[in-house]
Amino acid sequence: MPRKVRQKVANSCSCLAAPLTRNRFKEHFFLALEIPLPPLAEQRRIVALIEELAAKIAEARSLRQQDAEEAKTLLGRVAETAFTNDMHQNAWTKSAVSSPTARTRPRDT
Repeated sequence: MPRKVRQKVANSCSCLAAPLTRNRFKEHFFLALEIPLPPLAEQRRIVALIEELAAKIAEARSLRQQDAEEAKTLLGRVAETAFTNDMHQNAWTKSAVSSPTARTRPRDT
């Protein structure tokens, strides 16, 4: 909003408003307010630019979602492959958690 319009609104608001906790516009002032607008061609250009940017944002969000899903899938595959290969190559044995072979540090006695 241009400085002139802002100043006019501020002055009018403080002069015409009732002394409450919030300043309010009187209806006749509000309806008489003139707000400068750019020419229609400029408004259309601005709207087109906003729509173009909104489309790019939507595309970026979609790509980010796809990347997150692919990363999750890839991480799962990597972990599965790493543990499966290690188990077969190093002859891992399966044991219950309570089994003495499952402990990795000496037992405190």
